[in-house]
Amino acid sequence: MAQRIKHRRGSVSSVRNITAFSEAEIVIGSGSVDGKIDGPIVYIGKPGGTTAANDYVPISKMYVGSGIPSIVTANFGTTLDGLPYYDSTNKKLYILGASGDGTSGHTPITVTSESIQNFDTVVSASIASAGFGAGIFESIDGTTYRTENNIQITGSLTVSESINAYNINAGTPTSNDWQSNLQGSYFNNFTKETDVSEILRFVAGLLSSSAPDASPNTKTYGSVSENLSNTTTSTIEGYVPQDNDIADITYLIDKGFAAEGGTIFPSKTVYSNSSYGITYTSVAAGSTSVQSSADAQLYGLGTLTSGNATEFRVSGSHQWFFADNNSKTETETSSSGEIRSLSSFGTSNGLTIGKIQTANPSVIPAAYQDGKFAAVFSRSPLDGTTRTLTSVSSSGFYQISASIGIATGSQTGYTVNEVEREIFYAPITNISSNIGTNSLSISNQSTTALTLTSGSISGAPFVDGGTWNLVATSSGIFEPMYVASTSAGRTVITSPTPSNVNVTRTSGVDTLSTSGGVISTANAVYGTDGTLRSTSTVPFRTDNFHTDATYTISGTGTTFTEGGFADTDFTLALRARNRSNSETTLNTQTVSIHSAGTFGQDAGSGSMGYFGGGTTSTTLVEYFTTESYRRVISNSSTLTTTWDEESRLTLGDGGDLQVKPGYLVNPESTNGYWYPTGGYNAAHYKWYLREFDTAAANNKGTLTINLDPNTSADLTTFNDTTTAKIAVGVIFGSSAATIFDAVKGNASYGGTLNGQSTGANNPFSDSVDVKGDFSSITNSSGTLTLGINNPAGQTISATYPKIWLLVRYKGTPSNTLERITVSVS
Repeated sequence: MAQRIKHRRGSVSSVRNITAFSEAEIVIGSGSVDGKIDGPIVYIGKPGGTTAANDYVPISKMYVGSGIPSIVTANFGTTLDGLPYYDSTNKKLYILGASGDGTSGHTPITVTSESIQNFDTVVSASIASAGFGAGIFESIDGTTYRTENNIQITGSLTVSESINAYNINAGTPTSNDWQSNLQGSYFNNFTKETDVSEILRFVAGLLSSSAPDASPNTKTYGSVSENLSNTTTSTIEGYVPQDNDIADITYLIDKGFAAEGGTIFPSKTVYSNSSYGITYTSVAAGSTSVQSSADAQLYGLGTLTSGNATEFRVSGSHQWFFADNNSKTETETSSSGEIRSLSSFGTSNGLTIGKIQTANPSVIPAAYQDGKFAAVFSRSPLDGTTRTLTSVSSSGFYQISASIGIATGSQTGYTVNEVEREIFYAPITNISSNIGTNSLSISNQSTTALTLTSGSISGAPFVDGGTWNLVATSSGIFEPMYVASTSAGRTVITSPTPSNVNVTRTSGVDTLSTSGGVISTANAVYGTDGTLRSTSTVPFRTDNFHTDATYTISGTGTTFTEGGFADTDFTLALRARNRSNSETTLNTQTVSIHSAGTFGQDAGSGSMGYFGGGTTSTTLVEYFTTESYRRVISNSSTLTTTWDEESRLTLGDGGDLQVKPGYLVNPESTNGYWYPTGGYNAAHYKWYLREFDTAAANNKGTLTINLDPNTSADLTTFNDTTTAKIAVGVIFGSSAATIFDAVKGNASYGGTLNGQSTGANNPFSDSVDVKGDFSSITNSSGTLTLGINNPAGQTISATYPKIWLLVRYKGTPSNTLERITVSVS
């Protein structure tokens, strides 16, 4: 039969892994087994065999070594079974055999006297003549002798080697004999003829549960985990314009890492710390019931060596890949390797070996060890390039592949796990610095008043509408890069602040959107040569944003306060964002609602305030937003004459109070509006007459007057001359020539104020009576609740549903009226 001779490089442990088994094939294995058997070893494939691990048998010489070799089935299979071996240290012969623990499969060769031929030639004649065969011993078969005589050895018996006997009886104890005082015990079954082996086996059974054998950690080296450090990530803010002139940006566009109208390094997690690092830690797999400590990551590392640690080795092999382009075309590669080892218990250089103690270490010695490795082989993906890591040219993909293997003792092969990591690195800080920041500026900004509309109350005009035009040019928004924002440039209206007063853009452009990295606002971006850029296009580096917008004031609110204005102007803040999305106010335009002397108004009267109409007054509630229910004061019998809101007020003592939007004021005081204050006198009286229609369907008994925000302290009676007070009179339709003092209430003047002519108690041109005489009064914080006294001429009914309130200010009250509410019941 033709034979094939196949020589495999490496150790004999590789024989079991031959993938194609062949009968009668001769295989030569080189290397060493456990450092005790030196190759080569010749194997022959057994006829009928099927696997390399079991069917290659050794045919070789007698091997000699110091100690017993460890042949683990997991490493060699049965490919070394049957080898003859002589232990020169212990002077013993073995037939080798693989096993799980490496040694228990060996069979010792025992030579007995029965196996020695020509015994009489081996034993000296002097010994034979002294008894063997001729004295007390008689030959049975020429090699075996017996005697029925007693043999007494009076001296000591010295045996240079071990006694190998089939069995020995227990014999007779010198104190208590067998079966004495042992009733009820299994030991009572033993006699002096019982073999010692039987008794020892029984004792071993009794003690077996308290003497467990040494056990290994059954966890295995499962995988490798990476410990990452300095993992800072960063971005370069902004979008790339057309016609950029930055060298770093041009380089990155060439490498596919940027594009006009897009960001730099789009869709990438960019690591920016050049000290990015990785170390490696083993991860245990499986489960175990024993281990050297509570550390869950320990795994089995085989047996001890004569009670000491067996060497533990960890091999690290690394390969690097670097690509400086978005296509990942290879730019640089490199590799390295390193082996670390530990031969003692404890932790050193990232490696750990632990001794697994038995349950009873004082009797049963430890046999196994376990261990791990942690934070070994400090490496960085950035080790894969020779480029300067602060230069834009170092931007790119970095990949590191690690193969981490472990081995113990004489094991030449490694159990390997692999792990791979890829990162994208770029020196973000340096690139951003090289690109620079936006230099934002504005020019040609101006605001022009276009239109103004007005109304009038108490003969004083107010603004109720207007438009203004704003123009400006903002530069630097797109250079060197720009932000993608719905408000890359915008105008913000920062005042007026009063409620329900609005200034809004009603036409034109005041906001620039670059959403998505393109121009999204029409008629907003122009080149330096005046070229209008279309929407959906990428702006050029030197383009400008043009603001041209019209603003309108509107709303139901007001800028009036009791003593002046909440606002006389509004502001337009022109703002722009840099590539980092940080917004800067480039200019603020302050726009007067009305400038004195403009739009045909008297400059001496000052600026007009804004009033949008406010809350509309009703027949029973006066908000001082119109003068619809104000009546002209002339004759006491004529109370229904309509007031003209555009008519100028009568000033001086006895003149008219002014309805200023939201307030009833003395027009000549500092609270007045649009009237000269030179004639103000705190002793002067001024008047206001207001009609209220209760729509009563029957006779009413109670009249309630709520004066807001006034309190009782602001009110006074008609005959009181105290300044800065408010008097309130009620005129009933049933007695027009009488003013009933609401503050006097149920008190009576006793006729002392009858027939009052024009003056402090009477604004009419004819004489009137001033009385109190209500049936009751409650004055609660400025709310007057009055009992209606019909016999005194006070009637509110279907015939007389209307009343008139006459309000008198002397000087300037602390709290001017802002609302009057009337109710009846």
